[in-house]
Amino acid sequence: MARRDETYILYIFESPHLAIKAQKVLESLKPKVIPVLRELSESCGMAVKISVDEMEESLALMEESSVSKWSMYRVEIINGELFLEQLKEK
Repeated sequence: MARRDETYILYIFESPHLAIKAQKVLESLKPKVIPVLRELSESCGMAVKISVDEMEESLALMEESSVSKWSMYRVEIINGELFLEQLKEK
């Protein structure tokens, strides 16, 4: 099944516990918890997906939070091809 074109921000974490904690921190932005993309990690972890339009606000919330050890990526899918750009790591 081909991936549909889309662009979004993805936060990944070292543990599912941190992903759930981040979901609560970003609650006002209506984040989605999804499995980590295989291209980013072979572990069966969880990630938090948000809209690109909410990138700056999410980054401010995450920087102020007590959530540790996370990475933020811009994910683009164009014509079924995946492009990843790491934007921040804490």
